[in-house]
Amino acid sequence: GAYRAANASSASAAGLAYIDDQGRLFPLPEVDEDDEEPVLFESEQIWFSKNPDGHYVIASLDGSIALRFAPLTVAEDGSDEDCTLFPLVAVEDANSNHQRFVYHPLTGLPQYIIDGNDRVFSLNFGNVADEQSPQMRLLSVSLLEGLPSFGETVRVGSPLVRYEYNGSGDLIRVIGRDGNVKRSFGYKNNLMVSHTDAAGLVSEYEYDHYTPTGKVIRNRTSLGEEWRFTYHEGYTEVTDILGRTEQYHYDYNNELTKRVFADGSTNLMERDDLGRLLSHTDAMGRVTRYQYSNEGQVESIIRPDGVILHFDYDDNYRLIRKSDAESCYHGYTYDEAGNLLTHTDPLKHITRFEYAGNGLLLSVTDPNGSSTAYHYNENHQPDRITDCSGYETKLSYTPEGQLARITDALGQHTEYHYDANQNLTLALYPDGSKETFGYDAAGRLTTHTDGEGHTTSYEYGQDGLPTQRTNALGHTFGYHYDKARRLVGLTNENGARYRFAYDILDRLIAESGFDHKLTGYRYNAGNELVEQHEFGDDASLAAKLMAQLGGQPIPRSRPAFRRPRQPNPAADYRVQTRRIGTLNPYPRPQQRQVSGNRLPIRPGRQPRPCRQPPQHYLLRLQRQRPNHRPAPMESTD
Repeated sequence: GAYRAANASSASAAGLAYIDDQGRLFPLPEVDEDDEEPVLFESEQIWFSKNPDGHYVIASLDGSIALRFAPLTVAEDGSDEDCTLFPLVAVEDANSNHQRFVYHPLTGLPQYIIDGNDRVFSLNFGNVADEQSPQMRLLSVSLLEGLPSFGETVRVGSPLVRYEYNGSGDLIRVIGRDGNVKRSFGYKNNLMVSHTDAAGLVSEYEYDHYTPTGKVIRNRTSLGEEWRFTYHEGYTEVTDILGRTEQYHYDYNNELTKRVFADGSTNLMERDDLGRLLSHTDAMGRVTRYQYSNEGQVESIIRPDGVILHFDYDDNYRLIRKSDAESCYHGYTYDEAGNLLTHTDPLKHITRFEYAGNGLLLSVTDPNGSSTAYHYNENHQPDRITDCSGYETKLSYTPEGQLARITDALGQHTEYHYDANQNLTLALYPDGSKETFGYDAAGRLTTHTDGEGHTTSYEYGQDGLPTQRTNALGHTFGYHYDKARRLVGLTNENGARYRFAYDILDRLIAESGFDHKLTGYRYNAGNELVEQHEFGDDASLAAKLMAQLGGQPIPRSRPAFRRPRQPNPAADYRVQTRRIGTLNPYPRPQQRQVSGNRLPIRPGRQPRPCRQPPQHYLLRLQRQRPNHRPAPMESTD
């Protein structure tokens, strides 16, 4: 995220805007370092404030995370005027852990990232076009030995990742530390028209017109999958390779308000002006309602059966009590930094947690008084764990942070080794046995050799779905999929088949096992399993019914199975029916969905003063006044 002002001299007149990690643009109010209280954005549940040092701060509602932005003046592209940016210079938590960002003073581009363990990552930018029309792009990211001093030559190690571009500045390849291409891209008029991953899966995109406002009208893959998009006023239709069409309806804020499924059933979402979900109505007409506090936190969920789930918060906006469906309560307490100290279950059993000053967990004590203790190395990784019996397990790590060795309470060692992509390749056990692992260019497991020297190999489709497993004897187990990449069959080492069939909503409606036993499933309009039918083990009946279904979408209006009737010879077989109870019919609040790249803040999303922000957030602001300074922003070339 970043703040941006039009230029340094007119920043107050032009105002500031916040660009979040989704590319949305939020105009920000004018705030002064003398303001006693931050301003609350209720819709986003963030605080906005300004420090005496000129830095702006955006913090989460409970103050657990804060983003700090500092002014940086650079030359405006194609202009003699300067532009003042407020780039992100630090991400901090309530335990004073932080990640810092250092920028080049001339270009305003990020130069170094310093993580919480003081590891320094160098971001190398370069011009990928001609000098008359420069296109500065990120070329590589490397790990340094430390932050260089001013004027010191930067010692860059092997890049962790590299990026290649065409002359227009479009990203065309991502290359991993092993030198293999991880992703590649194709473009038409600067719009991405193809994408290929390390496994060779190709996705292609067609647009209604190849301009910056063009919309995707078709997406297809090298596996034969296809989706077509039709855009209407207020809603979009999506049709897949099986001819199934769904509709997605949006309000004026581009929030999802209705989804029409391929069988015609509908889910409705009612929202307020801030985009918060007020009610959800499923295909059976059952309504779940949500109520919020003034700060936008969920206070109650009213289920269709009338049960009310309650949520209570403290003055720092942290959850301190919640009720379940049986009206039983869970309780929570926290320390000043917001770390969980106790959890009390409905039976009044208390689990306690203890932390170090930096927020690392030191111990967990269960309701019986048994404790597990944790100790950490200088990189904040657990290197000793002591269980409730006093037995100690030691852990050590590679320079890249991967687990290298485990030593148990008896002093026995287990070692782990990795390849350049940090994939586990070898495990050495205390008894002298070992396991080895092999991978393809996409990082997928291709071979596994166990402690007795037996090797199993694995094959995959381009999308990562398994297609075949071969054991040490050369016997194979196969996986089969339909055009929609749904699992429709398994073939075991003896050549026997296990088959699956689905309805139009991708719900499993039948399966025929290796023993030819056929099982059918029926659902209600709310997608809940309500009946299970056992049809016996007649192979011909199973084959007939599965062939009838054929793995194709079955409309919901057509029963997946009917009880066989005379003169059907299958009527001689007993059908066992089992009714299944309701399975979690109540959806959780859906996250707000935003279509498009950048959206202006909605009219109802104006910031407003509110009650006091979390106390530890205010304390952290006080600690930053006035002498706390960010990482240096001067050039280190």
